[in-house]
Amino acid sequence: MNIGRRAAHYLRDTSIDFTTFFILGIAVRDKDNAVVILAPRYPDTDPYFLAWYKGERHGFQTIDRMMAVLVEGKFFNRFAADRLIRKFNNMDKTDQGGIIL
Repeated sequence: MNIGRRAAHYLRDTSIDFTTFFILGIAVRDKDNAVVILAPRYPDTDPYFLAWYKGERHGFQTIDRMMAVLVEGKFFNRFAADRLIRKFNNMDKTDQGGIIL
């Protein structure tokens, strides 16, 4: 997988299993920190989402719950969260491999 320099900078504190997850989005907090939003490649078998922040992962059962928590914590605004939810829901669930930024 090709990852740009900017994305690689924010992924340095993560250990992502790219066979199970793909990067749905990255919310930049400052020059050194970002929230990395991970969605399951196979939602039927692995139906949970992850948000990585400062080297810690936080799991969620649904994308709606994850986005609600991130909006509440002011990591995303409601518009950006709704856009990612729509993007995930409209994706072809058999081919989720790209990075969406």
